[in-house]
Amino acid sequence: MKLTPDGKRDWNYYKDRIDFVDYAEQQGYEINNKKTSRSYVVMHHTTNEDVIIIYKNKNTGYQGYFNPNDSRDEGSVVDFQKFRSNGDWKEVFAKLDGYLNELPTNYNPKVKIEPIGSVNREQAIQHEFRFLPLTNVKYLNDRGLTDETIFSPEFQHRIYNKHFYENQRTHINIAFPLKNETGTIAAIIRNESYNKIEEPKMDASWISNTKYKDGQTDRLIISESPIDSLSFHQLMKPKTDEKRVYLATAGNLSETQPRFIQLAIDTLKPRQIILANDNDNAGIKQNLNLIGALSHPDSEQSQYIKTHLNLVQNTHALLLLKVSHPNQEEGAKLLEHLSNKLTEEINKHTPLGLEPDAKAVVTQHAKFGSELEIHFTNNRQNLIRVEKALLEVKNLDRFITVKRPVNKDFNEDLKSSEKHRLESLSEAKKEEKIIENQEIKTLKIRR
Repeated sequence: MKLTPDGKRDWNYYKDRIDFVDYAEQQGYEINNKKTSRSYVVMHHTTNEDVIIIYKNKNTGYQGYFNPNDSRDEGSVVDFQKFRSNGDWKEVFAKLDGYLNELPTNYNPKVKIEPIGSVNREQAIQHEFRFLPLTNVKYLNDRGLTDETIFSPEFQHRIYNKHFYENQRTHINIAFPLKNETGTIAAIIRNESYNKIEEPKMDASWISNTKYKDGQTDRLIISESPIDSLSFHQLMKPKTDEKRVYLATAGNLSETQPRFIQLAIDTLKPRQIILANDNDNAGIKQNLNLIGALSHPDSEQSQYIKTHLNLVQNTHALLLLKVSHPNQEEGAKLLEHLSNKLTEEINKHTPLGLEPDAKAVVTQHAKFGSELEIHFTNNRQNLIRVEKALLEVKNLDRFITVKRPVNKDFNEDLKSSEKHRLESLSEAKKEEKIIENQEIKTLKIRR
């Protein structure tokens, strides 16, 4: 019966009769055989990136599902259709009834799912990427990271183990999930000799826990790798009650990552952003492209200016600038100021008798602004000068701080400091032993 005794639709009627996997296939999903197991069926939509994981709950006997990328999208087959019908119940039951009316009387499900106990969304995400609870941290310990750091509240459910099978051997890897606003879409997989990203990262980044009860975050720290984030945390521990969030881009900044990072800034409203990228030209370029792409809610001017740095060959750099201002005249003035500030900062260091190093060329006039290119020699000094000047002209120097490691990255700094600590301990023990021997010798003489 489709109705309950009080005249309402009986959800159990649909959950009893509808084979979820077959129903999802009719809605455009297909089974991912590589990721499906006896307990779960993983399905991807054929025309978009939607993923659902279907299971059978042994406690209720009904099939349920999760969308690992959207915590709102979970429940029964009725919930599945409700979510895709935007809450239009008339459409929901029309779809479900239509499926049942077309179902053959002798229909047998083609996929049998072994019933399992209650599960949650975190388990669904772990299943999609085969994540395992973090129990083996040897690789991280070998990088100088302590268990206190690894298991800090900031990093709970942000680091996993993952098995890798090769030559009939099982290797235990470390996995860092990469998330965008919809959820986990990729993962960094690491061990001593393996460093890969599973699935395209697109706009996703690794991000630490972000839930703070009273809103605004004190510091957002951006680095190139999660291990650098953990190292930074261990080297410069947060102050008591400091609300700190870490974000790692998993290597070079992708074209779409700044959009997600900007969303994180707008949501977290950090009082300070620290760029903790590598201490080399590539790291400075990463800083420049982050500064050029991002804005801060408390700096209106930063929202009008966008820049991007390209390195042409090894000796030449090209900074593309665009100003989009609601007032065309103000936009033109801002662009001129930007151009003058950046070229002057570079050229004032040009030795006497040589041609100016930086040249600005207007390339396009738009309705609400202009675009120009600044050409200059690609070297560390010039990149740092542009970095400093760009922070000033975007009025971001109050919000963004660049913190460079002493070595190439903060993990090397951590290992270096740990080595120095162990050497110091060793020297201290030697000194203690010498003093102890001297005391023993003195006692013998007195006797």
